[in-house]
Amino acid sequence: TYYYEESPVNLTVHHYLEGTETSLADDEISSKYKGDNYETSAKSELLDRYDLIEDLTTVSPETAGTSGVINENTVVTYYYKLKEYKITTKVNPVTVTKFNENTQQSEEVTLKGGTISGENDIVYEVVSHGNTSTKEIKAIPDNGYSVNKITINGTEIEFTRQADGSVVLEQFENVVEDKEVVVEFIPLQGNLVI
Repeated sequence: TYYYEESPVNLTVHHYLEGTETSLADDEISSKYKGDNYETSAKSELLDRYDLIEDLTTVSPETAGTSGVINENTVVTYYYKLKEYKITTKVNPVTVTKFNENTQQSEEVTLKGGTISGENDIVYEVVSHGNTSTKEIKAIPDNGYSVNKITINGTEIEFTRQADGSVVLEQFENVVEDKEVVVEFIPLQGNLVI
């Protein structure tokens, strides 16, 4: 009488940096028997820092999937890319009361009062997860205006005006979220004449 022991098949899961075979986590290797169910997934601890590129996930043999019934040695490879964050800038217009000499009336006018680096760009800079921004962000008031308020993601920040009235922001370090920088200018005098 002969007894045969079924040979197990291996399930291997790789977690690679996009376009490379650089491992971002230890390979997961498990032994299964033909006909066993299996399920694989992206490594959750990588998803804080990386985005999974689902279109690049590969499975060998091609007839297998990232989960299902295993019938032969199977390799699942997930690819990730370092998350990237957007820095955007804009000027928040203010409404001021001006005296119109022609009509001898006060009227409300909405004005920008200055500029900020990148305000005409959809995205001023893209920064990879954990890195430092590189582009200078400078708020420059128009003649007769001053920087009144600067917010980053809705939170007002303290700033120091340069001799010319402009404000240069410090670079963002260890970026882990999008940044929206909004500057608001005010007239140096309460009522302006137009």
